[in-house]
Amino acid sequence: MSGIAGIVRRDGRAIPQKWLSILEKSLAIRSHKPVHTYQESVECEHGDVHVVFMQHAEPHTTQNEFGATSVRVVDGLIDGEFASADWDGERLELRFSRVGNGSCPLYTLDLGEQNDGTLFASSPMPLLQIAHHMELIPEITTQAIQQFLL
Repeated sequence: MSGIAGIVRRDGRAIPQKWLSILEKSLAIRSHKPVHTYQESVECEHGDVHVVFMQHAEPHTTQNEFGATSVRVVDGLIDGEFASADWDGERLELRFSRVGNGSCPLYTLDLGEQNDGTLFASSPMPLLQIAHHMELIPEITTQAIQQFLL
């Protein structure tokens, strides 16, 4: 069993170490393999965009001719069931992909206007822990639980 997790924060504020610790621990309990982390900050006109991707293998990175980095983390096998997250450093876009019936789940927490960012993980628990840490209103947590149960 493996997993993926990450954060893209677009509001210019740093990602709290506690959030990183929660995500890393959620992956550590899924496998005895070490967790590899990719971190990057990209300067934009509205402030820095902070990107953190984690998985049990080294995240796949590529760099284009302009120096923009793209990153991919994958849980599962690309030619089988999988969940993946892709960061396009040139377009500053985060994309998710998922194929299969549930052996490679992927959960997201959109921070929306609260903190302008997105968190993702192979397990819902770290996202709920971070939502609790942020003191998000109960309706948002309830919506996240309902989404998990669907």
